[in-house]
Amino acid sequence: MRRKLITGKMIGAFAVLLVLFMSVGVAEEILCAGHYAYVLKDGLATIVGHIDSEYGWKYWFDDRPDTWPPSLLVEDESAGFDLDADEEGATANYKLVIPERLDGYPVVAIGVASGTVVDEGAFEHGGYTDVTIPEGITSIGNSAFADCHYIEALTIPQSVTYIAEDAFEGWYGGTTLRVVEGSYAAQYAEKNEFPYTYDTEYKVFNSGEWQYTLANGTATICGYEGADSDLIIPDYLDEYPVTAIGYGSWLQWRLLTDNLVSVTIPDGITSIDARLFVDCYFLTRIDVSPNNPVYEDVDGVLFDKQRKMLVYYPSAREGAFTIPGGVTGISENAFYDSMGLTSVIIPDSVASIGEYAFFGCKSLSGATIPDGVTSIGDRAFSVCWGLTGATIPASVAKIGINPFANCRSLTTIDVSLNNLMYEGIDGVLFDKQRQTLVSYPGARNGDYTIPDGVTSIGEAAFPGCTGLTGVAIPNTVTSIGEEAFYGCTGLASVSIPDSVTSIGDWAFYECESLTSVAIPASITFIGENAFSQCEKLTMTVTKGSYAEQYAIENKIPYEFVDG
Repeated sequence: MRRKLITGKMIGAFAVLLVLFMSVGVAEEILCAGHYAYVLKDGLATIVGHIDSEYGWKYWFDDRPDTWPPSLLVEDESAGFDLDADEEGATANYKLVIPERLDGYPVVAIGVASGTVVDEGAFEHGGYTDVTIPEGITSIGNSAFADCHYIEALTIPQSVTYIAEDAFEGWYGGTTLRVVEGSYAAQYAEKNEFPYTYDTEYKVFNSGEWQYTLANGTATICGYEGADSDLIIPDYLDEYPVTAIGYGSWLQWRLLTDNLVSVTIPDGITSIDARLFVDCYFLTRIDVSPNNPVYEDVDGVLFDKQRKMLVYYPSAREGAFTIPGGVTGISENAFYDSMGLTSVIIPDSVASIGEYAFFGCKSLSGATIPDGVTSIGDRAFSVCWGLTGATIPASVAKIGINPFANCRSLTTIDVSLNNLMYEGIDGVLFDKQRQTLVSYPGARNGDYTIPDGVTSIGEAAFPGCTGLTGVAIPNTVTSIGEEAFYGCTGLASVSIPDSVTSIGDWAFYECESLTSVAIPASITFIGENAFSQCEKLTMTVTKGSYAEQYAIENKIPYEFVDG
């Protein structure tokens, strides 16, 4: 029987640890118990690795490294995976319950081994969907669950008194932390703006066609699997009053009905996470009871009671829409995937446009940002294919991740000369100091030279710029952000100077016309999938450099600078 083992970059979670321990002469050795690696100190175990990491993918190996502990080999498929792909890689879908003991030793920490060099990445890149940390664990260390993109819920016990700042680095934001009220973890979730719920009442209950969670004796609806086209939210589920819609793991729960046309909100609903309506492509109106104290509808569009915040616009509506005067904020995801929306008039009263507010409004051709808007959230107008131009008024002081990403008809982004924070240079959006390139119009063709003095190419600055054929990067740039050139299928040449030290995740993903790129020896970090789907690419690297190792681990053809 051939043995299954994690390979390439994934092997680092254990193999590097072993090398480090041997090289520095630390007394503690790495021990193995099933799929876990751990170290002991004073009879207490610290988990430092888990073989089921890296998205739950497993790879075939005929030989194992001499340094690899025999007990870490997996000779069967009993690891708890629900795999649905070929052996080249599969998305895991399983729950992980971390053990309270390993080989009889109490487990007290994850990824932090006091007095050793082991301090990060125990479950990094794991494909887990639901994780439970048991009572007794007190520390969650550096990068412990970094880039665990599929986790929908993670339970943290009251015993935890330390969580590293980067413990959950790289998460996409659809995860709910289950915590104990008043605990350190609850404070951590609040401080770092993680969605959370109290663990003792998180269980998802079924009541007919509804799913809900409980907190403080009240129900939160998190899913519906019926066939009603005109849906009335109930006042009670079982004996519990319904007070909220959609708070929870929204990547998992939706209003799962293909023909939902309308939703009626009763008196008792005081919290609505409108993301629960995402993918309800036939929804035309949301009606709210006039006695509801928090929300109100205006002709089927959802607002707060004071009509200050536009919460959600039903995505099946078509044509033009005028936001009422007096509205001060457009909520995140408010018009998400409103593909029939052709134009929107935003009143001068609006001060904030939320993240993803108009994302996916593919027919939107007219949207003037009024003077008075002070903030524009991440990707607020992304994938608005009909937009041809955009103007940033003087009042805007904060712009998130490229608000115009993948706007394939956009030719120019103009900025008021009186704006103190941002500037347009030949129709390209920069910060006022001209140090960060924020957004490049998606409809432009040909080559582009980034101006001298720019130090950072922002996250998602050029995504979907399919007509972009070449980019010259000046030697002032030190970082290329995540998704910077994602999907630039026509990009055939890019010059990366030796001033650059990092290339973010997915930076050149699907740049299928790239045949060669020189990666300078100055590069010390290249992110996940930075050059994936660049099938024609051969890297030019310096022998012994980080780039060479990256090319090897990611199976990218390469050649040395000196030939």
